[in-house]
Amino acid sequence: MELTDFHQSFIQQVNEDRQLTGSTFEEAFFETYADYLVENDEIIGEPNFLHFEMPLSRNQKACISGFAYNELDGILYLMLVDDINFTEEIPTLLIADAERLYKRARNFFSHSEEIARYGEESNEAVNLAKSIYERKENDKNQFYELTSVKVFIFTDKPLTRTLKRIEDEQIQDVKISTQLVGIERILSLSESRKGKVDLEIDLNSFQLIPALKANEADDYESYLCNINGYTLAKLYNEYGSRLIESNVRSFLQTRGKVNKGIRLTILKEPERFFAYNNGLTCTAKSIVFKNNIISEIIGLQIVNGGQTTASLANVLVNEKGGAEKLQEVSVPMKLNVIKNVEIEDELVPAISRYANSQNKVSDVDLASNHPFHKKIEELSRKISTPAADGFSHGTYWYYERAAGQYAQETYKMPKGQRNNFLKKNPKNQMFKKSDFAKYFNIYQKRPDIASKGGQAAFKVFSGWIIQIWDKDPNLVNQEFYKEMVSNIIMFKELDKVTKNGAGSNGYKANINAYTLSYLYWFIEEKMNMKFNFSKIWQQQSVQQSVIEFMGDISYEVRDVLTRVDGNVTEYAKRIDAWDDVKSMLKIDRDYDLSSIVTSKDNVAQTKKIARNNEKFENDYLGTASVYKRIEEDPNYYSDLLLFIDGHRKEFLPKERNVIALLVANKFLSDKQSKIALQAIEKAELEGFGL
Repeated sequence: MELTDFHQSFIQQVNEDRQLTGSTFEEAFFETYADYLVENDEIIGEPNFLHFEMPLSRNQKACISGFAYNELDGILYLMLVDDINFTEEIPTLLIADAERLYKRARNFFSHSEEIARYGEESNEAVNLAKSIYERKENDKNQFYELTSVKVFIFTDKPLTRTLKRIEDEQIQDVKISTQLVGIERILSLSESRKGKVDLEIDLNSFQLIPALKANEADDYESYLCNINGYTLAKLYNEYGSRLIESNVRSFLQTRGKVNKGIRLTILKEPERFFAYNNGLTCTAKSIVFKNNIISEIIGLQIVNGGQTTASLANVLVNEKGGAEKLQEVSVPMKLNVIKNVEIEDELVPAISRYANSQNKVSDVDLASNHPFHKKIEELSRKISTPAADGFSHGTYWYYERAAGQYAQETYKMPKGQRNNFLKKNPKNQMFKKSDFAKYFNIYQKRPDIASKGGQAAFKVFSGWIIQIWDKDPNLVNQEFYKEMVSNIIMFKELDKVTKNGAGSNGYKANINAYTLSYLYWFIEEKMNMKFNFSKIWQQQSVQQSVIEFMGDISYEVRDVLTRVDGNVTEYAKRIDAWDDVKSMLKIDRDYDLSSIVTSKDNVAQTKKIARNNEKFENDYLGTASVYKRIEEDPNYYSDLLLFIDGHRKEFLPKERNVIALLVANKFLSDKQSKIALQAIEKAELEGFGL
């Protein structure tokens, strides 16, 4: 697509999004750019829109449009949206304008003391500046481990060819760098297969990696490598946790926490590191490999060994003589190059899961191909909303199980087909795993966890997934899915209210989480009823009386959260804040909530019926699956019985007995069919059928 055409359609899309959400144009633009960069791992953390500008001493000015914090790498991202161009001709971003914007965003950090001292105390940005300024006074401060600030300039203008990279600065022992994101960058990301452009690492700028090709299959090939410790540390310092596979990032400690055993080995016995350390398991899209040397890697992801990598980088930065010691370190690395991009979303998480099977990452399987996520994806594709008045069909809430899935659906689609897809799957009805985690914690009435955002909220969510799936996967059914979507609708409607209301001066994310959680809690604890999510699903909207209730109490929530001294955002992450909100909020007037409440018995009965229906369907499918194998191969179960007899230690007697019944042409009950499927799965893992 031509840049001019893309710019025009992009601005139009942002304007439509703004109207749908009730946002300002700046906020909608900010969120769109930030989403692309988060998807591409250029921003690691949860972006928060926060328009702030303030005149400073000596005729200077501080201005930001939002921020995010990457705890893993100690990087604070400050983002500023340029003035938008609404004319048909797109001017380029000039050097003078780029430097002016950079200085205004940088000043938010460098003048944080002045902002904290003279800014309006109730403003979230002023509170943020105060936390930055006081970061070294308390190791509980979220910015205590801050090592660098990265300024992002979001502009709808293309960058001029003469615009060179703005030089890095060092302020208060913190590195300040910048990244200019022009419209051509967004075009590039939008046209990539999954909304993501892979890292291209030229090892000639670091150090070449010796390697042996160890295995080759149709879908991938594997290399055994010996990467120098100094090279690995430099790579991590350059690219940060972008190198770490996203499902594993959740379990990394912050960069400031170094593994003591790794540190001692590097400092005392660097030459033995290869012998002592398990090394790395990595994946990549492609490599340049010649004469047993790797000189370039595209799409490198570390799926096991992230803590080792971060610890090496810590030694390089913080230990005297660390660089020299790391030059003596050799790190074993297994590199799997994925040749078939079609199975990438399945293969990479599987490699990650098995590579981490001996450590704590396996405790919560975050891979996007977990059965829970696949089930929600399946439900989102087959359950349409009730048709709105005047329409013959409903639409779908699209669950993006794997990063870039929604963009991939329309990738290179003809215009007519693409428009048809977007009508059925509107972009404002697409939700991602990270969004799901936030919404779910609110549904569970844990706004403190939802306020933690990102990785922390997702870990709790994933823990629940494992627990509920192991207990009874039939609980994840059509009724559950409709409740989850209805909860999202509630959140989005509340967000429209607080944008220009209680959250207009900041802390909107926290206010939203606490307000909606309080509504659910109030109905259960004060009214002894349950929230009727089915009403929200049927109407795909929220009744005005409910919106009024949420709007009013959102101000009270704001007052409770902002009454504390210190960082409001950090306070909102604590269970104490939730206890305070529940005890301090007073409902002084009567609200008509009758339209969205129902009895606890009704909800319990509805859930029971939904669970039984799901079980019946799954049992039927399971039984059908057992007998389908006989149709495909009449000798399947006699061969399986022989295999089991040859591997008796691996199978339970009841598993052998059920397979023997099938060999004897006996009909199985649903319970026996489940045992048969367990035996089949176990046998295939042991090599049956290969």
